[in-house]
Amino acid sequence: MADLPATTPITDWTTANTSTRDGAKWVVVALALLGATLFGAAPVVRGLTLSWQDPDDRTQLIAAIVVGTIGLTGMILLIFRVGRTLLPVTAGYADLSDTTKAYFDANQATHLPPGTSSVDQLARQLEAARIHCTQLESQLASIDPPVPDWAKDDLAAARARVDDLAAWMGTVTSFEENKLLQERFWGPANEPGALVTLVILAAGGAIGFNFALAQAPATAASGGGGGTVKVGYLEPGTDPEASEELWQNLGLAACEISGRVPVVVLAGGDDGDYTVRTIAPPGSACDEWQFSVIAETASVTISAAPKPVEIEYSPRPEPTP
Repeated sequence: MADLPATTPITDWTTANTSTRDGAKWVVVALALLGATLFGAAPVVRGLTLSWQDPDDRTQLIAAIVVGTIGLTGMILLIFRVGRTLLPVTAGYADLSDTTKAYFDANQATHLPPGTSSVDQLARQLEAARIHCTQLESQLASIDPPVPDWAKDDLAAARARVDDLAAWMGTVTSFEENKLLQERFWGPANEPGALVTLVILAAGGAIGFNFALAQAPATAASGGGGGTVKVGYLEPGTDPEASEELWQNLGLAACEISGRVPVVVLAGGDDGDYTVRTIAPPGSACDEWQFSVIAETASVTISAAPKPVEIEYSPRPEPTP
């Protein structure tokens, strides 16, 4: 049996490919976790309401869907391009490229068995050895026992010949497989435009998605005080029936303190409409509601903002005895 070449690029390539695949696994895991965090966990954890204005305005929801789809598509394609390096690569004699054949033909003294001048000749020798081995096995099967020792030796030698040539061909096909893996690894680097585009899509989509979900700050309630959130009280409005229906539907009676419902005034305009959120008194069965108030159903009284007051104090003089 001829010895296989002691040194070939295959060993170095196999080591490099293994290291690259290990690195690619971590890159895929990191991208998947990043995508899940940006597009999945962040909106859930923050508990965002998909509306900039009111529940009837779907602008924010549509914007989030559009940029989220773009970003998620870019992230998936980026993961796919990196994940392709983890897919197995197999190659046989029929898959050998002309470059591989030319390399082994040029180095036949060290990379091919003795007496073989080309990869194609090695393939023919292997095929002939397999046919010869099959014929010997058929002949031995037709011989009545006991089988002569010389026949057993011939079959053993034929099988050893097949294994020897198959090992040499395995060296050639392994070279091709590693070369294909190297080409796959360098594929993204050879297409920097596509890679950069996917990165921009993924990053831009993730940033846009989170910005689209960002809630606008509440408008300052009318009555001064800049952007400070106001505290007020809710009382029945000008239409008793509408007020009673509001109180019953939202269970505001459970929220009342001295006949009034304490609320946080989140927004208010010049037209007199307010957006409020109920405040549940301690130990009450009051549910927290956020809604817009119109004059017919309720009126809002905003408590005056506390103002600092300076008090001058001097100790009372003690009476002299």
